[in-house]
Amino acid sequence: MASRIPASNRNTYVSIDPLRVDAQKLKKAKRILGSDSDVETLNRALASVIANEEMESAIERAFGAVPLFEAG
Repeated sequence: MASRIPASNRNTYVSIDPLRVDAQKLKKAKRILGSDSDVETLNRALASVIANEEMESAIERAFGAVPLFEAG
């Protein structure tokens, strides 16, 4: 019998069509992340943004304000 995954733990995927992405940024992100495909690159980049925000929130809760850095 297959175990059921709680709805809160299931991934829901959306299709964004047409998705226009800066080709140079995508190529650079793919190289940095070591991704094999554009979809994998975008998903890993989104995961990285989320992880970064979670780390910043944890640091802020522990030590106070976190300095903001502008992306170039």
